[in-house]
Amino acid sequence: MKKSLALLINPGAGSVPARIEDSFIDSLTQAASWADVEIQLLDTDFEQTIRDVCEQKRDIIAVAGGDGTARSVCEIVAEREIDCQIMPLPLGTANILPKRLYGDRDWRTVLEEAPSYHEVKLHAGGLDGKLFFVAASVGFLTRFAEAREAVRDDGLFGGLGGIWRHASEGVEAMLSTRLSLYADGAERRFAKVRAVMLAPGGIDVVLETGAAEAGRPKLEIVTADPRHMSEVASLGMSTLMQQWRDHPRIRSGWVESLKVDGRDTLDVMLDGEPMHLKAPIEFKIKSEAVRFLAANG
Repeated sequence: MKKSLALLINPGAGSVPARIEDSFIDSLTQAASWADVEIQLLDTDFEQTIRDVCEQKRDIIAVAGGDGTARSVCEIVAEREIDCQIMPLPLGTANILPKRLYGDRDWRTVLEEAPSYHEVKLHAGGLDGKLFFVAASVGFLTRFAEAREAVRDDGLFGGLGGIWRHASEGVEAMLSTRLSLYADGAERRFAKVRAVMLAPGGIDVVLETGAAEAGRPKLEIVTADPRHMSEVASLGMSTLMQQWRDHPRIRSGWVESLKVDGRDTLDVMLDGEPMHLKAPIEFKIKSEAVRFLAANG
């Protein structure tokens, strides 16, 4: 008996055609020939459509969209404790969550290989009803993360313009940012830093290139507190070259919740999506938040 698969298509996603042709839908359904596929376009009443699909009993919900679309689906599934597996296809711009689950596979390969994939229950970080499954950052590290993406996408020399712009914005943010951190509901501040990054399950787990694993049911936090410009420059280079753990102004630890306070508005990034939120904000671990289909390495 074939599994039931609801395929949500967001025409506004980065790699999805703005005008959905029959040929595109045929390609998707043929790649998932192992399942009974129901197509649903997310072109009107976006959130309600997702809720309607999630509340119908489906074995798998595949998301043909970007990280934001996949996160919206995951948030509804987690909130309502819906019993299904999620399969976010790499059809967005950054594809941060699909890269954790499927590496560099394209959407067609993911759909074709899906019957052989295994289930993994990933921990999530929660922030004001929003979930993230890879990483969140507050402060100037957000800008350096964008610079690193420029290196990966365009190469060291091809991405120099983007690297310089994001790194400059990072320096500017560093000079104006001071964050107070409070762990696990404590009233006493345990650190005052310029930036913090959080990863559900741990940094090493979310960056693992093999089969996706859940890691520890906690948030690993990494703080950065450079004191002057030379340390900012060295920290930026260490981040770009993936040697950030060796920097003397970086520390890490584990929490179940983290309150971040600072001046008025905080620069935040959740799984690649930047946002500006009024301080204070509080992150919490959501253990085994969503069931995903993941590649076997």
